[in-house]
Amino acid sequence: MDFFGFACEQNEDKIKIFTLEQGMVEIEYEGCDPLGKWVEVLDDEAELHPTYSNNQIEVWEKDGEVFAKVPAVGPNMFCLPKDIREKYSKVAAWSPLLKYLKDENGVFARVRGNDVVDVVVKYAPWSSGPSVREQGLFKILEVFEVEEERYTAYCRQTPWTLEFMGRTLTQSLRPKPNTIAFNQYRTIDDGGYRIGLCIKSSYPNTAFNQEMNRSDGSYKFCSLLFTPEYGVVRWPFPVNNPRTKTETTETKSDIENDVISIDKRIGKWYTFQVTEARSRNKSKKQPDSPAIDHSTARKVASADNSRETVVVNGEVELESSFLFDYNMFETEGNRHIKNWNVRYDGLSTKSHFWDADLGRVEVYPSISRKIIQSIEKHRETLKLSEAELLLKEAIVVVVRTVVHKNFMMNFKNYPKQGVFTAKKLEKICYLDGGRLIPLEEE
Repeated sequence: MDFFGFACEQNEDKIKIFTLEQGMVEIEYEGCDPLGKWVEVLDDEAELHPTYSNNQIEVWEKDGEVFAKVPAVGPNMFCLPKDIREKYSKVAAWSPLLKYLKDENGVFARVRGNDVVDVVVKYAPWSSGPSVREQGLFKILEVFEVEEERYTAYCRQTPWTLEFMGRTLTQSLRPKPNTIAFNQYRTIDDGGYRIGLCIKSSYPNTAFNQEMNRSDGSYKFCSLLFTPEYGVVRWPFPVNNPRTKTETTETKSDIENDVISIDKRIGKWYTFQVTEARSRNKSKKQPDSPAIDHSTARKVASADNSRETVVVNGEVELESSFLFDYNMFETEGNRHIKNWNVRYDGLSTKSHFWDADLGRVEVYPSISRKIIQSIEKHRETLKLSEAELLLKEAIVVVVRTVVHKNFMMNFKNYPKQGVFTAKKLEKICYLDGGRLIPLEEE
């Protein structure tokens, strides 16, 4: 196992290393003075990095103890629903790097909720209860204001904020009545840019006019982009050369050729404008055909998007996640049926969640069943006290998402049906702490 972190504790021939990804890890070590130093472990070989620097965390050792300076934030109880507020009521501070921090001397109490500050902490493992929020490895010693130019937005992606956002995604991401995705017969009147995913590189052009010459811009095939505000958008042939920021003319040419190449479009992210067909530009009448037939993507450019996609057998795939909710999959009555052959028939065929980039994503009973069975089997293995403790913890479900095989038919009914669907269950874990829940085997 390879990892990177800083040494917090040394006992004879072993040291404990705190890693940002895996928490505390203990390894064998025979070197000298590792405390407060960064350690890289590759192929079970440990190497010290005493000069490593990171502007988000500073680590040092003094008199045999390990200290760190990191950004931290506390919950704003006035902005949280009652149940989430109660769940995090004992939390003093949380750091995106070191997780929950203990405020033993009350120095963090003067910090306003949701304000990001810098804190100096000491490595001192603590526990005040059984939940993940009542346990940690560091105690707060001092509090400092953060420099104004520091980037701190990521610090506010706290467990309580993510749980609240996960609950309200449907309300915030569902297309509004004034969007094209909701009412596909609206006139296009927005000149702004959108970011979308190419879901098909070559697909039959629904607006193809065989009476027009190719030189007039009518082709039998086109690429398809998806963006939540508009839904499916045609990207016609030939393509406008995408605007790509590069340093040299040679590199620019190579990148533009890659983007323009039809077979390389799928799975890539683009910025673009959606405009009415030229024949409709002068008309203010309500269109008699859906937007996909009377509008196209223009001024297309490659876009930076950190969300990873893969193309498998010509189809784009990417991971999506949502918070587990029994009511999404079945009724309470169906939940009590013990025979899965009978219970399966009662699972909803309309289960879905909303994704910020993909809109509505369908989850069909075969996936729903595996999600429910995995969580229920996990809960059966817990001790009673632990089961009660974890029962109200938010659970994150991660699925592999693909374009629905009947996506064009579904799009006609969007947002009542989704363009994307969950293909495979990838992972289930607790939101707070990231503890994995084993997946039920096929």
